[in-house]
Amino acid sequence: MHRVLAQAPTDLFSAIDPGPLFLLLAASLAALTCGAALRSTLIDLVAQPVEARDRRRLIAPYVGTLIAACIGIGSAPQLFTIPGQFTYPLAFALGIAVALGIWKQFLSKVLDLPAERFRRK
Repeated sequence: MHRVLAQAPTDLFSAIDPGPLFLLLAASLAALTCGAALRSTLIDLVAQPVEARDRRRLIAPYVGTLIAACIGIGSAPQLFTIPGQFTYPLAFALGIAVALGIWKQFLSKVLDLPAERFRRK
C-alpha cells in the first residue's frame, strides 16, 4: 500500500520542456542585472550638468534590458506550448515599441532637466 501511494507517475513532468523555463530564468537574471546597471548609469548622468551628459552611456544597459525582457516575454508562453515562431517576433515588436516610447517620453526628458531638480532636500 505504501509503495503505491509514494510513487509519482513517471509521465507527470515529461510534457514540460526545460528550455523555455531556463530561458525565462536566465532572461530574468539578465534583466535585473541590466536594470541595475541602467539605474546606476542614469543616477550618475543626472548628477552631471545637462550639457555634460552623454546619452550614449545609457544605450548598452537599456538595450540589454530590452533584449532580456523580450526573451523572457517570448519564453513565458512557450511553457504553455505556444510556439516560439509566434511569441518571439511578437515580444520583440512590442518590446521595441515600448522601449522607444519610454526613451522618448521619459529618458530624453529626464536627461534635459537640470541636476538641481534631483537633489534631495
